Amino acid sequence: MIKFFFLTVSKTFASIALQITSVAICLLLLSGPLFAEINTTVDRTRLSEGETLNLMLEVQGQVSGQPDTKPLEKDFEVLGTASGSQTTITNGSVDARTTWTISLQPKHSGSITIPLLEVNDQKTTAIDIEVTKASQADANSEADVFIETEVTPESPYVQSEVRYTLRIHHAVQLAEAELIDPAIEGAIIRKAEGEREYYKTIKDRQYRVIEIEYTLFPQASGELVIPEAVLKARIQQAGQSNRSFGGFFGGDPFNRFSNSRSVTVRSKSHTLNIQPQPKDNKGPHWLPAKQLDLGEEWDVPENEIRVGEPITRSLELSALGLTAEQLPDLNAPEIKGVNSYPDQPQNITKDTNDGVVGRKTRRIAFVPTQAGKFTIPAMEVFWWDTGKNQQQRVELPARSFSILAAEGVTSAPVEPENESLDKASEDQNVAASPSTKIKTAGYWPWITLVMALLWLSTLALWFRERVSSSKHEGEKAKPEPSLSSRSAQKKFKEACQRNDPQAARTSILKWASIHWPENPPHGLSDLAERMDEPSQRQALLELNRVLYRGNRESWNGAELGRLNIVFPKKLKSSSLSKVLPPLYPS
Repeated sequence: MIKFFFLTVSKTFASIALQITSVAICLLLLSGPLFAEINTTVDRTRLSEGETLNLMLEVQGQVSGQPDTKPLEKDFEVLGTASGSQTTITNGSVDARTTWTISLQPKHSGSITIPLLEVNDQKTTAIDIEVTKASQADANSEADVFIETEVTPESPYVQSEVRYTLRIHHAVQLAEAELIDPAIEGAIIRKAEGEREYYKTIKDRQYRVIEIEYTLFPQASGELVIPEAVLKARIQQAGQSNRSFGGFFGGDPFNRFSNSRSVTVRSKSHTLNIQPQPKDNKGPHWLPAKQLDLGEEWDVPENEIRVGEPITRSLELSALGLTAEQLPDLNAPEIKGVNSYPDQPQNITKDTNDGVVGRKTRRIAFVPTQAGKFTIPAMEVFWWDTGKNQQQRVELPARSFSILAAEGVTSAPVEPENESLDKASEDQNVAASPSTKIKTAGYWPWITLVMALLWLSTLALWFRERVSSSKHEGEKAKPEPSLSSRSAQKKFKEACQRNDPQAARTSILKWASIHWPENPPHGLSDLAERMDEPSQRQALLELNRVLYRGNRESWNGAELGRLNIVFPKKLKSSSLSKVLPPLYPS
């Protein structure tokens, strides 16, 4: 009896200790690392006077403190700080993050350094930005809506990168905005993913700016004309009620045009002088770029290399100012006594703040078939430096390998490719007779056959298991929404109940981004356009207007919270491929 009592007590204490330990581990995970690194980024590093930029801070763990923004006040106007937190649990692993977005407006032009900031005794990273003088177009602009364009360089080389930047400024509310992308004959045009959004003050008037980046590659020398860009939209008339939901997002079709007027805005056109290839270009390929790099990695057996053992070379060619398709192929050289097996090249093109970056990678396996020494020759690529206006060259050095015969096999050595052949290796290898060659090829087919039979057996077992598991999965009920989706929906409901419009906006956009991970909405306007129910669209637009005006006290969150928000499974076919979704304030 006493033994049973002590056994029960010990189990109880063990259970309590286990629960306390689990709670402590969860609290430790939620609190994040004690000395977590703060990820510091900005949405852009080049801007002009009067424009704004966003400084984003992210740290692992739930942090209750706020960043000290006093060091920023020397060179910036701190317009506001928004914070948020997110906790996700995946397979028992807890990931908690806290973010801050600080809106800044530089006080002067020139090179400015965003200084170190402190958050809970942790410091951020300093970032350098460049602020240019306001353009003459800005100084003379007083229109409600206007378009500014910029082209660099104006005299590029044929097939080189030309950056065409289009900025839409609007100080009034726009609806049904449609931008017609420029059609340029004689050039390949590439539109960068996403648009930048920021604010700019011109003559004490605040404009919202939508910045779109294009990359052009002229295909012939001579003159190239970039035609004017055209923006068509509707502007709400002054003095009319902002509660009208007509226009692009639906509503009363009879009142659609009674409180708004149409407007068409055009940018100026540009004429570029495209230069031909210079005569000094002596390479087999024409590669005009700002920077070009060639690198390699080797996967070589640690011990002695023998016949039949692969040596893998990974090549990477990257260029700033060229797409991956413009880069030459990375081919394998022909080497006596060596078989080469190249993989398919991988092409990646990305948009950066400095321009387009093209990257081409390829893996090549070299398998020696004879003993001896072989050399992989040097590789060189000639390219034209558009900044220095001269030809440059990058090179990978040659590399030699000594190959031993397979164990128990004597084979003929590889004949030397140059005078530096290793004599010791050459003396150790004896020419193979015909009978030796027959012996060398004797057991490999049998080994290959056995491996093939084992592989087929494994494949058959895997297929049978796959079919069995598919039947069980088909009997399961429809999966519930993910934990992160339910958490975002719960936060949205709570924000509506306490009449917190900013928290409601953050949580519903997070909820929508989980529902559409491949195509998250850009803002409340974009989300409203995707909804099927008119009442839901109107409620989201009303929340958007409350946030835009700053009149948050008049918002009744309970009305939005009572709506049964259901996101459509598929986006509408008439999505905003040609319409600018961010033009309506969100």
